[in-house]
Amino acid sequence: MHRGMNRILLLFKGRCWRRFYLCNLFLAFCFFFQGVKAEDTDTVTVHFQKNEFTIDELYRDNSSSIQHIDSILRTATINRIIINSSTSPDGKALYNKELSVKRSRALRDFIVSRCPGIESRIVEKSAYNQTWNDILPEIETHSLYLHDYQSTLLILCDEQKDDFAKQQKLKTGIYSDNYVYIAEKILPQSRYAECIFYIAPPMHEEGKDEILVYDVDTLKQNTIDIVEPVPAKSLKSYRWNITTNLMHWAVLAHNVGVEYEINRKNTIGISGSCAWFSNKSRHRVYRWMVGELAYHHYFRKYDVPKGAFIGAFAQIGEFEMMFSPRNRKGEFYSGGVCGGYRWHLKKEWFMEAEAGVGYMHIDYRHALDINGVLIRQGKDNCNYLLPSRISLSLIYRLGNK
Repeated sequence: MHRGMNRILLLFKGRCWRRFYLCNLFLAFCFFFQGVKAEDTDTVTVHFQKNEFTIDELYRDNSSSIQHIDSILRTATINRIIINSSTSPDGKALYNKELSVKRSRALRDFIVSRCPGIESRIVEKSAYNQTWNDILPEIETHSLYLHDYQSTLLILCDEQKDDFAKQQKLKTGIYSDNYVYIAEKILPQSRYAECIFYIAPPMHEEGKDEILVYDVDTLKQNTIDIVEPVPAKSLKSYRWNITTNLMHWAVLAHNVGVEYEINRKNTIGISGSCAWFSNKSRHRVYRWMVGELAYHHYFRKYDVPKGAFIGAFAQIGEFEMMFSPRNRKGEFYSGGVCGGYRWHLKKEWFMEAEAGVGYMHIDYRHALDINGVLIRQGKDNCNYLLPSRISLSLIYRLGNK
């Protein structure tokens, strides 16, 4: 018995045990590194027109870039997003630097509008103002198309001139044709913002190609930095908005409305206002209620409806007014065309200014207050073509949950 135990102890102390231990350590390393996979990256670039920082889906290949971004947000597990932006060497350096920052912010806001829960994963890494030296390689590849090519290169390589001075030199004299070509063919490529998606690799079952369903609770316990896959429904950019007309509040009327974004260029909304004050002993009555239906069509297609628009509206309401012994009470109907502008304030907040001209029909009864008793005097109606809609609205854009 004791001899058997001694042999086992010798085995543990001998070379066989050390080899067995090292072999297992090596296998453990293999399994560990097999399980740790480097995250994938996917870069998407959005281009901007000269001096612009709003994303135009119809410009260059932005449409396919936006579809690519939507596809990544909808299907991938994203660890983080790095945003870089750039301007061309046109103009002055300070202006270009500010423009580059605005382009970076525009792309960030666009991604957040598509997927509100992703904002904490976005890092704006660099906003870069390219110089003429940066685009020299591009110009050299087009040397056969440029007249007086060597003279152009001498100007661009002149260290005594800044970028703005080089641009002015190219715009004048015999080099103006060269500048036109560069401005049309080469510079648009340097006006961009790019987002680099760092994507966690999908989890596959051995021997199968389909992606397994994630156990989110387990992933959260074992992974420090993980974003849950965003359902396709939450990526829908069309939303409900809550609106209120500040002009109605200014005349002591409560106002609230809802608006639905049919798509990125069309909205329809309904709102209501109510004022209800009276002091008949002093011949003061101020009561009215109105319901409005409005349709807006926006001229430019942004990621959310904004900018200049035209539309149509319809109103129906009733009123009672008395600021003297004479009382007027009735109903009115109105419809017409409108136009205005909507701009972005911050995050989900927008402001909208609007005015409309339309046809209004009013039916009313008038009475006389004699010792607190209204004596009916008759009824009448009238028609007007006048500005019948004016608004300065505050809008909150609801997110999809």
